[in-house]
Amino acid sequence: MVAGAGGDGGAATAELGDRVVGPAHLVRAADLQVLPLEPDVGAGEGREPGVALHGGRRRDAGQPPDGSLDLGGEGGGHGGHPPPCPRGCRPRWPTCDVDHRRLRSACRSTDAGGDVTETGRWARRSARTRSDIVTAAQTLFAERGFAHTPVALVAETADVAVATVFNHFPQKQALFFADRCPWELLAVRDLPALGPDVPVGAVLGLLTAAVERHLGAMADPANRRVLEDLLNQPVLRHWERDGQARTEAELARALAGCDHPGVRTDPERVAAHLVTEMRLAMDAGRLASWAGTPVAGPPVAERCSQVLASCG
Repeated sequence: MVAGAGGDGGAATAELGDRVVGPAHLVRAADLQVLPLEPDVGAGEGREPGVALHGGRRRDAGQPPDGSLDLGGEGGGHGGHPPPCPRGCRPRWPTCDVDHRRLRSACRSTDAGGDVTETGRWARRSARTRSDIVTAAQTLFAERGFAHTPVALVAETADVAVATVFNHFPQKQALFFADRCPWELLAVRDLPALGPDVPVGAVLGLLTAAVERHLGAMADPANRRVLEDLLNQPVLRHWERDGQARTEAELARALAGCDHPGVRTDPERVAAHLVTEMRLAMDAGRLASWAGTPVAGPPVAERCSQVLASCG
């Protein structure tokens, strides 16, 4: 039986079955109250034994009474529902840090606690879609420039919806720098991969290689429009500064465990100096590529070595 209070304070009662008593259409969902039934209650009244309403839906006697729903099902099928969480947090998915929206797109049977087979396929499709978006965007940026390339045109060229583009890249700036910004690559991929007790020379090698790769790409005439945007678009400069801050934080973490005692004493200061020298080297290289003149100032490897020498 489900009972609730009407909007005027009067009682409104609706009984499951063929009879309806009172103005049941006035019962609000927020006022519904569950009256638990015993396993043998309800037999002979048009209801199955041991069946009660739970949140407006049927609940069998064997189902947990805490409001959770077993979406995995039995017998290997999910009936259109999401598969179980591989971390065993089923059925309380909102409390788990697994991206269950991805699991919901993979409605296939899995073993409890096992791998979701469709998740791998979903990840591969997602990676292909992302690659198509990046290829289309960077081709358009090189041809039209950042300001004259709307996201809608990128989506049309990549043959995806605009919402799909923003699912992969929260902002247009992120799409512009995707897979080619040295700050993002260092902060997200290269520096986090370094383990403890890393040689400081290996760290400097990563920094030097990242800057040299970027300047080599900017010297390519095909990236002339991209280089112009990097020099003249304030929104892109601001985005780069955020990437520099993330790189500095990851660099300090890596230097704190390096084999150089002078660097380990103050890794934050050394990281700040190294990032500053990298930024100066990149700016000098970009300007030289734009003007077609030799790079002013020492190369990035020499700049970083000077910072290291000051640490004793």
